[in-house]
Amino acid sequence: MSKDVFALANIQRALKNALALSFTSAGQMLLGFLLQVYIARKLGATGLGKYAVMMANLAIFQVIASVGLDRLLVREISRHRDKVATYWLTAFLIQLLAGLLSWGLLIGVSSLIGQPPDTLRMLVIAGGSLIPFTVINSSQMALQGIEQMEWQAIGQTLVYTIYLVMAFLLLQMGHTAVSLATVIVIGQSGGALFFLLVAGHLKWLHRAHLNVALGRSLLRQAPYFFLMNLSVISFNRMDVLFISHFVGEAAAGIYNAAKLLLQVCNLLAASYVDALYPSLARLYHERKERLLPVAQAAFRYAYFLFAPVALLIAFSATPIINILYRRPDYVPSAAILRLLIWQTLFFVSNALLSRLLLAMNRQDISFWVAFIRLLAALVYYSVAVRLWGAMGIAAALLLASLTSFSMNSYHVYRLLGHVLQVRRWGRISVAVLLMTWPYWLKLQPFWLAAGLGLLTYAVALPLSRAVLPEDWLLLRQLLRWPKHVET
Repeated sequence: MSKDVFALANIQRALKNALALSFTSAGQMLLGFLLQVYIARKLGATGLGKYAVMMANLAIFQVIASVGLDRLLVREISRHRDKVATYWLTAFLIQLLAGLLSWGLLIGVSSLIGQPPDTLRMLVIAGGSLIPFTVINSSQMALQGIEQMEWQAIGQTLVYTIYLVMAFLLLQMGHTAVSLATVIVIGQSGGALFFLLVAGHLKWLHRAHLNVALGRSLLRQAPYFFLMNLSVISFNRMDVLFISHFVGEAAAGIYNAAKLLLQVCNLLAASYVDALYPSLARLYHERKERLLPVAQAAFRYAYFLFAPVALLIAFSATPIINILYRRPDYVPSAAILRLLIWQTLFFVSNALLSRLLLAMNRQDISFWVAFIRLLAALVYYSVAVRLWGAMGIAAALLLASLTSFSMNSYHVYRLLGHVLQVRRWGRISVAVLLMTWPYWLKLQPFWLAAGLGLLTYAVALPLSRAVLPEDWLLLRQLLRWPKHVET
């Protein structure tokens, strides 16, 4: 089979899974957006800040509950699909014990650092969601490993639907931010029940058995994955915690209102990268020579999408914030958003580079990159938050992301070769800059300027040769799945 056909088959498979995860992301994006916007309108910046602090702490302790088995499980199952049931059960039981420990740690740490009483009560209640989370997490990783991500899409959409409906009802009844912790527990429990039903449907419950030797093997390989995940999640959530501690919960709410738009973009980027990861891991295991062209195509298509989206959001920050939140206390969020949104380009780059390192069994490098980024962020945040408050944290986040991008790029180039294709990126940058003309002319309303900008971008891509004829050919081929392709 030709190199092009083989790469096409893997990209097609990834595209199918990316669509499944993108539908999930679209559901999460819509429902999560509605939930946080409603919280912001109903409870104000302080209430949104408390919710952001709760979610930041919960995300960090979910990493402890997962014991670093997430991407390790995906990688191993993608290589040993016939043993998926045993991997699933073994990983779940390990994570269940870790989830109980994580809940206790969350309560202890929150008490020691002196959280306000209502915030502490939120964290104690929300910590109960770590138990059903272990069912969801082990199931989702197993489904990613066998590339049946449509179940994950349904399950995550269910969880977010429960979040939205329950939060709306409780806040309408006059409950405070503390009630949102109960919403998290109910949503995670509903998701856990769904994934147990999926496990039964796929016959995992009948075929699974606990393999102690496998469990020991996974735990021996897990430390780098665990420390890397902890470094990544701590980095992603630490900005809100810094602002809450040094500036206040209201400032954290204002910052989080802007970061919500960034999280939407990053969620879409993460779905794209997660869909590619099993193919990248399998390619390195079976046909290493095919990995580079697939990686190059992955970067190219990622930047075609996310560069113009970031620019549109940056230029339209003020009307977006005004339309979403409709409260004067969120006016400063627009300035933060203009700066913060550019992190999505670093996010998708670092995610792709990190997955390539994991696919090449170099999780040690991924860990050290993530760990050094976390240390750098601690330094950047400590200085920036005292000098410029929330805006300084936004700038520090970009600087820390640039730090990790530089390190990831160096290591991937050394191990795999030239993935980034800088000359093509320069042409994409020209097309992106050309699409800014409606904003310099201050065309109104903002949706008209955005539409004209996107039209300019679509025309400028082929004219600047950022998109070549072979790219359009590949896109047309992606829409037609070949009938007989060896994978």
